[in-house]
Amino acid sequence: MNISRSVIVLGVIALAVEPLAAATVYFRDLDGGSTTNYGFQGNAVVDSQWDDTFLQAGGTNAGSTTNANTATGSTTTSLRPRKATSGVVNYPVIALKDMFSMLPKTNGSGGTLSVTNATLHLYTGGTYTGAIGLTFNRIKTDWLAAAAGANDTQASAFTRNGTNLSTATPVTGTQRWAGGGQFGAADLDATTAVSTSFVSPAFGTINSFNITPIISQIYDLEVNYGFAFTVTTAESSSTVYNFRSSNDGLNVVPVIEDPDGFDTRRPVLALTYEYIGGEAPIPEPATASLLALGAMGFLARRSRKH
Repeated sequence: MNISRSVIVLGVIALAVEPLAAATVYFRDLDGGSTTNYGFQGNAVVDSQWDDTFLQAGGTNAGSTTNANTATGSTTTSLRPRKATSGVVNYPVIALKDMFSMLPKTNGSGGTLSVTNATLHLYTGGTYTGAIGLTFNRIKTDWLAAAAGANDTQASAFTRNGTNLSTATPVTGTQRWAGGGQFGAADLDATTAVSTSFVSPAFGTINSFNITPIISQIYDLEVNYGFAFTVTTAESSSTVYNFRSSNDGLNVVPVIEDPDGFDTRRPVLALTYEYIGGEAPIPEPATASLLALGAMGFLARRSRKH
């Protein structure tokens, strides 16, 4: 048996760059909720600061130079998508400003993050009938001037970073959305739009939406202003849907399938990812010793032959 050659093979295997196995992280805002981390569907969650609210565009203030103070993050616990035949559109907006720091694009070995799946889980706050179409878009306009978790109180349909959301206060140019008026198409990226639907969700249902193209593009561009969504097809002016936001006061709810368990009714963003590429890891002492022994054996074998 050629022991020295076997040792060398072991050393090579130890140095090989193997891709890290895919992992999943669950982001959820615990701020103001229970101090106990109840997790999400049996999975531990990472406490993150969410900026989420909904912006109501196309209302009675359309074209006005004042700030429409309709449903900002400081006053609502709901995300209410809506597209009415009257022209009113509600855009729920969601951002995790510190997502890059919690899950960096590159790791310590120089590997680049690849998002293989991104799923948004939303808790339904109402009961509806029929299939409801939703469209998700990446937000292109920076509305995250404040610290993570504090921006949803400074955004409305007319301003992206206002400090005074009174309807009597004119909105300055630096506070306006990209189109110069209300939040809308100019602030959204259509290239990675995701169209999906949910069917007859009952109150308390957790609905899951695959938004992988949007989160992947956020990492590719290294620009994170979050994403927005709304109802795809205009409906009756009275039709408004309801999902719970990160501002929901009830952080946990009983899990129906497990009477002794609890779950969140705040939004959860689940990212499945892996790091690709990067430098080979430095051998640990045991591996380095194996390599040294293998090299010595190989040299000794060569000297005996000559």
